[in-house]
Amino acid sequence: MDHVSRQPGPIQHVSDTALMVAACRALETARADGLVRDPFAERLAGPRGEAQRAALFAAAAGVPALMITEGLLMYLEGAAVEALAADAARHGIRRWLLDSSSLDIARMMGLDSRRSIENVRAPGHLQGEALLDAVRSNGWSQLCFRSYSHDAAEVAAERIAAMVRPYVEKRIPVPAAPLNDSSGVYLFGRE
Repeated sequence: MDHVSRQPGPIQHVSDTALMVAACRALETARADGLVRDPFAERLAGPRGEAQRAALFAAAAGVPALMITEGLLMYLEGAAVEALAADAARHGIRRWLLDSSSLDIARMMGLDSRRSIENVRAPGHLQGEALLDAVRSNGWSQLCFRSYSHDAAEVAAERIAAMVRPYVEKRIPVPAAPLNDSSGVYLFGRE
């Protein structure tokens, strides 16, 4: 059974969301300074994807809306982060949930032992405080912060124990969390 309809209308199946994402990629491809170049996006999105994209942005306009960019900002150029912060504010987004990770904490957790993160980041990317400063400079205020190194024990004790276990078993000193590390999850807001 084909769950993806090509006729404009509400999202009826999770696969419909791919059409909406394709419509967003088509918009970015059409921009001269676009970050995405996807020659197939417009064709894939079709009228249904474009209608869903337009409906999503229309629904967010004028009402309190939350933007979530987990795992995204660390890969973008600084100018793209600045533009996203400004565009979100201009379109009425009131809350922004984002994460910021330093390479120090990624390496401490063994997530970048082969520099895989660094290899896919855009030139001019921002990290840590520089990323947060770009958000703040566009009128966003920090409402809440949960630190990866300090607050994680409350919610992820088993996962942390699993990450530390290989160090303990091999009698290797467990790496200490970087002092004053800004890595964590942030909630920003605009009134």
